Amino acid sequence: MGKIGFLLQLFGLFAGFAAIFFYGSNLLNPKESNEKYGKLSIITQFVLITLSSIVLMIALVQSDFSIEYVAQYTDRSLPMIYKLSAYWAGQAGSLLFWGWLVSVFAFIEIFRIKNYSLEHKSGVFFIIALTSTFFLMLTNFVTNPFKTLDFIVSDGNGMN
Repeated sequence: MGKIGFLLQLFGLFAGFAAIFFYGSNLLNPKESNEKYGKLSIITQFVLITLSSIVLMIALVQSDFSIEYVAQYTDRSLPMIYKLSAYWAGQAGSLLFWGWLVSVFAFIEIFRIKNYSLEHKSGVFFIIALTSTFFLMLTNFVTNPFKTLDFIVSDGNGMN
């Protein structure tokens, strides 16, 4: 399960790079085609980060202690609400959560500012893509919430 979550967030990072490229290009030379591909990249990133977050939530609920993050912040005796809140209990989960929140707001902005000028939309989505991609760079390369253990512990450490 950890590998699936990691791949989803990794592909979300690639979608973020694509959005940065298309909206950055649009700031220099506005084109409708760049807007279309940039929007598709933002939506793709939102879907991938959402799926990645769902995978982490499932791992937390099922007490999948093969994932280091789950073993560090939950245990078998925790009530369900605390298992779910462990999603943002540690640094790795918090960074994924913030990246997801930024992608949610980006998805909402696609529909909210659809009638704005191409230059305005490009600037907004360029900054949003930079921000969400920054969080995904951290979760992919610095502190990965899907890092697997070489062994499976019988119970986790519980909430910190």
